[in-house]
Amino acid sequence: MNTADELIGQLVLIHPELTTDPARKAGQVGIITGAELENEMVYVGFGRNGHSTYGTDAVLMLQPNEQIR
Repeated sequence: MNTADELIGQLVLIHPELTTDPARKAGQVGIITGAELENEMVYVGFGRNGHSTYGTDAVLMLQPNEQIR
């Protein structure tokens, strides 16, 4: 399995301070539905609120509580 496949299904937060966000999802939580890491692109779904594509620098991975120190 490659790294892009491992990202699918992960919860992410769209960076809350994005200066350019055509989808207007900054600060919202979504789920990774796909990734093209060689192009630094991540596809994020927001349930019934649609989906959008973001650069890898705009997506913050959420960690389970037990992994945070």
